[in-house]
Amino acid sequence: MKFTLLYFTALLQNIKLLRSESILDEFKRELDVNAILVFISNTSSEIWQQQLNLNNHPKLIITNEIASDLRGSIGARVLSLIPIDVDMKESYLEQIVKPSLLKLHQKDVLFVTTESSTPALDKWHWLFEWCWHQGFWHVLLMNQHQQYLTMEPLPQMSVKAISLSEYLQHRHKRNANLQGHHLKVTVGNNPPRVSADFDENGNVKLSGLFGHAVKIFVSKFNATLEYVFMPNMSHYSVLKCMEYIGEQRADICADVVLFGSDIETTGPDFIAYSGLIVPFDRPLEMYKYFQKPFNIQTWLLILFTFISTLTLIIAVEYYQLQRFRFVNNFFINYESFICCSANLAHISQNYRYALEAILIFCGFMISNIYLAYLSSILLTKIYRQEISSLDDVVSHNLTILTSNFQQFVLEVSQASPLVRQQTILSNEEIILKNMRDLNPEYVYFGLDIELDYYLYQQKFMSRPRMKKLKDLVITSDIGGVPMRAYWPFQDLFVDFMIHMLSSGLSLYLYNEFTEEGIRTGKIAFIPNDSLSVEPLNLEYFVICGLVMSAGYIMAFISFILELVIYRKRKRE
Repeated sequence: MKFTLLYFTALLQNIKLLRSESILDEFKRELDVNAILVFISNTSSEIWQQQLNLNNHPKLIITNEIASDLRGSIGARVLSLIPIDVDMKESYLEQIVKPSLLKLHQKDVLFVTTESSTPALDKWHWLFEWCWHQGFWHVLLMNQHQQYLTMEPLPQMSVKAISLSEYLQHRHKRNANLQGHHLKVTVGNNPPRVSADFDENGNVKLSGLFGHAVKIFVSKFNATLEYVFMPNMSHYSVLKCMEYIGEQRADICADVVLFGSDIETTGPDFIAYSGLIVPFDRPLEMYKYFQKPFNIQTWLLILFTFISTLTLIIAVEYYQLQRFRFVNNFFINYESFICCSANLAHISQNYRYALEAILIFCGFMISNIYLAYLSSILLTKIYRQEISSLDDVVSHNLTILTSNFQQFVLEVSQASPLVRQQTILSNEEIILKNMRDLNPEYVYFGLDIELDYYLYQQKFMSRPRMKKLKDLVITSDIGGVPMRAYWPFQDLFVDFMIHMLSSGLSLYLYNEFTEEGIRTGKIAFIPNDSLSVEPLNLEYFVICGLVMSAGYIMAFISFILELVIYRKRKRE
């Protein structure tokens, strides 16, 4: 893409010039224009030399090459000046002017012709009709005697004569009445952002956060909604909507996309945060309950008691008999801990009483601690380790369901590799069904408003199924509502969305749609688990079998130890 930037410092003195300088001064003063775009084609080069006096104005001259991204280079306060004659081909406007004025189509376009007679309406009707269809609605045509033509775009395009002062005065007024102009909007289901249903009369009922916003815009500015149905109405695909916008089959989407997605958006309007909802951990199996009281504190107390009694036995024996037998005393102490009578005949009776008192006291404390832990967990359910971070999601090997668009978001935003390694691509309908049921078999990724919408179903549950990971932001992107390129109401809709989001109306619409989702059955409150009496299942007898097996194993170990001790004593 190339364009030529020329600054003219002298003009031919023998050429009759129009007072175009004063006209441009009027545009600069009334509309705050700070740059002029001049389009010079092969057929209009003579007009350029004969009519235009732009010596004192900053200008950008575009020849037969497309100038791309002009708005990003020179801003939006521009006036496009196009010398034109009857021989100019529409292809020049289509191939050079239109692409160069991308995102500048709502600014003023001044066509200049060499005609000296009053411009004929029929003669230039094709030009205004082309401008109307392409979204250039602020158009002025001027001849040599500064006579002007413009168009009335609504309710139907019509060409009329006008003075410069009338045109500039009209430009100061924003058109707040679209007079029933049709606005094509894509519809589908992707709650809570957008939702579309048919009532009993077969009429479309558009709702959702951005669906309501579109309806308010249409009502406020007196437009008419024209629905463009998605191929799969049961679930709304944002990627499909972007495809429709790119093909200019729709004017706007009642949804939000990432800013900078190679598509026009009302943005950036807000920061869209996304996160994960994860299941609360499942209840612990009943047969593992007897293990839970044996925590570190209990084991340390048992170890402390064992070491204390062993130390006392060794010290007393060494004090009375002047001998040190660690192994024998170790097994004698162990016998006392497995409820066997300890053989302490060689120790005096007073010391045996003291040792028994210590064992009784410590055994009482250990038993009470164990029973306290056991009774507390039997009265309430015990759950496994809570999922509180992304690392826990990975350690539990949980699957994150994502759609095509969510995969696109994760790739564009460069999300954590830990998230992407746990994701699988799934159909939107399957994801929607699982999220409506809050199926704890999976983890779900989405915008905060989506996650809060589905978690609202747990409002009356005593033990929720799932939760949102707090303080964990997977992606944070700026977004906006997608719009068709060259749509003539882009600025109007952008200002409307800014006002809606900054005024707090969006929060009200979200809360309203959440309650509406409950009323219409899109989501439903999940009932608490049944409190009815249920027959015992095999799980309740597993713990009995494990305890009995553990008892037999301990008895067998004790038998082996006693046999070893007996043979050792026999040899002595």
